[in-house]
Amino acid sequence: MAMNRNRSNEEQLIDVRDTYGPDGIDGSAVGRNLGLTALVLGIGGLLLSWALIGGVIGVVAIVLGVIAIVKSVGAKRRVAAAGREARTAGAFGLGLIGVITGLAAIAVSAALLVVANAALQKCDHLDHTAAEYQQCISNETGTDGPKR
Repeated sequence: MAMNRNRSNEEQLIDVRDTYGPDGIDGSAVGRNLGLTALVLGIGGLLLSWALIGGVIGVVAIVLGVIAIVKSVGAKRRVAAAGREARTAGAFGLGLIGVITGLAAIAVSAALLVVANAALQKCDHLDHTAAEYQQCISNETGTDGPKR
């Protein structure tokens, strides 16, 4: 008999959860993991932008951030239409910060790529194995040490 009570309580609990729909009672969980992943990838892309892989990671952060934002806006509309208060700002904010840091990672990577390409073009006339070439690249990229 106790087994049947537990089973019916579990079934009742499942039935109550199902009445709120896929967004839950307030939609707070919708898109939150995607937003957090976008944030982490955006920051990681920004930190790795010096290696130019940061731009690629930034693109992934932007895509996941946009998906998180779209999901949170959709959940907010559905929860509000059901007459409940939506709490989707967390997913929206995380997604937005992920998009911003992803864009910053792409911008830094692109700027570094432009500077490196310009330095290579200016130093192309030198022998690629000579110390002159290395000194030219260092001078053009500003990595030759402190200015006096």
